[in-house]
Amino acid sequence: MSRVEYKLQAYMADNDVGEMMSTRARFRLVNKQHLSRRPANPRAPQSTYTWALDDSSIIGLHVLDDHDAAKVFAIALSMQTWRFLHSPVILNTVADLKYAPGGMFGTIRLKHTSPQWVLDERSFVAAAEGLKAVFTVPEARGDILREAVNSYWDALHSVQRRSRLLSLWAAFERAVNDDGRRRDGAKFDCHAAIATGCTENDIEPLRRLTTWLKHADAVTKVPHEITENIGRSSASVKRLADRAIAARLGFALSAFYSR
Repeated sequence: MSRVEYKLQAYMADNDVGEMMSTRARFRLVNKQHLSRRPANPRAPQSTYTWALDDSSIIGLHVLDDHDAAKVFAIALSMQTWRFLHSPVILNTVADLKYAPGGMFGTIRLKHTSPQWVLDERSFVAAAEGLKAVFTVPEARGDILREAVNSYWDALHSVQRRSRLLSLWAAFERAVNDDGRRRDGAKFDCHAAIATGCTENDIEPLRRLTTWLKHADAVTKVPHEITENIGRSSASVKRLADRAIAARLGFALSAFYSR
């Protein structure tokens, strides 16, 4: 089979900072055989790369349409660490708007440098294979898991932390309830704890936060000390979503996931 290069340009958006800041990511790629990355272009923000897989048949991306293949590629990258979302579109929201006599323009404020983290190609391939299977399973459970993946994809496209958090929670909720049963409140917390290996005390405050934020006027009602930590909460919800999706699709998260 001829070699096919599949590419994705993605910005590694840090969940734990505001929309007006960005993080310079430091990482190394191990067990590298087919996955690679290079800076997108000299003018792109820091930590923006074009990721390439030089043989898409390795994980069967060639059997998916381009849109679904992009979902699998980007989400598999994002599931390698709790800290970053590999977003194809958050680029335009990590700029700090400045005012000058000639008008308004955007700049990037690099306030953070991440600890070095490790991306293992073998873990990426395992995640991508699991995610790809979602688009080839015809049963009802496959429909629910596809909804979970699509909600995660929405998170990669969410330009604000609030919508990002809610999309990640929707992905988590659908993955937990993949059997089609509706669970609310404490019953959901209990079932989600089993699915993720977390405790109900880890899940309950995040469930309450997302319930508040689902309402149009919620931001004015939620205490400031909660809303100012939405980015940190997004990172916590991402951990839950990653664990639930991995458990449901039968692959392990990277050994370097939490480092």
